[in-house]
Amino acid sequence: MLAALAASGCVSHHYVYEPEQAATALVAGHSASYYQIPPQAPHGDVRVATLGIVKLKPPSGEGAEIRAMHVRMVVDNNDDIGPWQVDTRQQDAILGGHGKSRPAFASSNLGGPPVVSVAPGQSATIDLYYPLPEDMQKASQIPQLAVFWHVQTPEGAVAERTSFERVRVEPPPPPGTIAWELGWGWAPGWYDPYWPDYTFWGAPVLAPYDYRVVVASP
Repeated sequence: MLAALAASGCVSHHYVYEPEQAATALVAGHSASYYQIPPQAPHGDVRVATLGIVKLKPPSGEGAEIRAMHVRMVVDNNDDIGPWQVDTRQQDAILGGHGKSRPAFASSNLGGPPVVSVAPGQSATIDLYYPLPEDMQKASQIPQLAVFWHVQTPEGAVAERTSFERVRVEPPPPPGTIAWELGWGWAPGWYDPYWPDYTFWGAPVLAPYDYRVVVASP
């Protein structure tokens, strides 16, 4: 279930994250890297984008709000001889100075995280959420992000690195002429109980029963 809130905002700079390579596609209106896989004999493709920083909030309304980086993978198995497997525990992100982390939360339109199976003719949208360290709570504090993603195909594993750089967007028109939308959505996906062992240095430790709702930032 999704709902939308409209709220007027004051004039200020904001940021988006653009892929540094293969930025030839769009995912949810965001620039995305595009890869044909397997590279030697493509039977489909993968698109990877960063949708920005979102807020993870407990469904009960109790407990601290957590900011996370939202990465989306769109995996299209067009006509391979068998299913592709995407293990969300293998999709790592790197922040400078804070090392590597795997996602604390994952969800997919096909269901089934942590391992998502994409049959021939299917398209999977996989959302990955990486809670951020305490000193990287805003886009202005995160100049770059790298995502190491893996897809298992019948021909073997495909692994790539997608790097994103922060781009400042010019201020919108004066107040009163534009409205931003905040999306509030239930996230019934999978929580990684072992995530604290694989987190960015300095990121908060979460309890699996506390966080099931994602509240998107503008």
